[in-house]
Amino acid sequence: MLKIAHKKTKRGSKCDECRRRHIRNAPETPYVAPILRDSESPLSHTTPPFLPNGSPPTTTDPDLVSSGDGTSGSLVNMAHIQLFHYFTTMPSPYPGMAGGVTEMQRSLVIKHAFSTPYLMHELLAFSARRQSIEFPHDSNAEYWRDQAAVLQTRALGLFNARPELNQQNCIPVFLFSGMLGIHLLADTLSHRGDGLASFVDSFVSYISMHRSLRTLVTGLWPMLVNTELRPILTWSGQAAMAASQDMLVSPPLDRLISEANDLPAEAKTACLEAIRHLEWALDETCESEHRRQKRVQMLFTWPLTVPEPYLELLNVRRPEALVILERYAALLCHCRDLWMVGDAGRYLTKLITSSLDGRWMEYKYKIDLEPTPPQT
Repeated sequence: MLKIAHKKTKRGSKCDECRRRHIRNAPETPYVAPILRDSESPLSHTTPPFLPNGSPPTTTDPDLVSSGDGTSGSLVNMAHIQLFHYFTTMPSPYPGMAGGVTEMQRSLVIKHAFSTPYLMHELLAFSARRQSIEFPHDSNAEYWRDQAAVLQTRALGLFNARPELNQQNCIPVFLFSGMLGIHLLADTLSHRGDGLASFVDSFVSYISMHRSLRTLVTGLWPMLVNTELRPILTWSGQAAMAASQDMLVSPPLDRLISEANDLPAEAKTACLEAIRHLEWALDETCESEHRRQKRVQMLFTWPLTVPEPYLELLNVRRPEALVILERYAALLCHCRDLWMVGDAGRYLTKLITSSLDGRWMEYKYKIDLEPTPPQT
């Protein structure tokens, strides 16, 4: 939990609040005792006063975020204020959504975050993660990345301890799910582990967690449709309907799956469905503006809609599943200007290419792997 600072009556002794609560001060931290008022949000107070030498006190408490203002005795965490301001001003917090819809969702997040601690923590975590990715050479990039992890962990803990859901508190769950989903995808796409197996494990874990959130939100749909979320839900429904349009699988891929005699029928059906969604997004025949919207939309929805039998094949690194995943890598390449994507498409494409022998190259999607353009 975050810690609150108290004014001491004399050096090394308890403050009035610590004495009232019968809390013993730890010898190694003579200037502060850990306290969180029962009635206060975990973000109500943040850091103890700076020590006399001007350096912030060190701590192993993951919920203690050091202040950025350097003012002795300050109860204001300037880092949190900076992150909150960044969220209110960042461009396109929800890529793929229509401009009016994304601004409406941003406004609702801000509105409900003040009364929902888990949403406020994720708002700050989301902002910190984006800053760490957008400005990797900034001297504070590592700090923001660490804070994103700390705040996200705290947000999940608070979310898991939330009250029973009802008509009055269901909106923050929807908003939390959308923001956390983007955050988790950003974490996954920035993963650089020990080759393809490490990336696939991370990707499948992300899918599992995001699907759990989506299942929870889907169960709340009857309560959500009559709330201020209605315009957003209407837009989402229309976008999902457009993405469900059938798309023919290219003959080479259709042949690849159909002739895989050791694949059960259920697995073949799952692979073809996974391909169709990606082929729809990669279709070059539609107008460029509509094509862009389709690709960004499928970037987030494909992991949520891909059939489970396909994921089982991907888990065992089945070549057919990797060929399909390479199509998703191509989608990432098309969206490489987005802050959470960057060079992930190039990275994943090269991992897959190096893992498959030459006979699979005829199924490779042809795309220009130029360096990543400026991110938005």
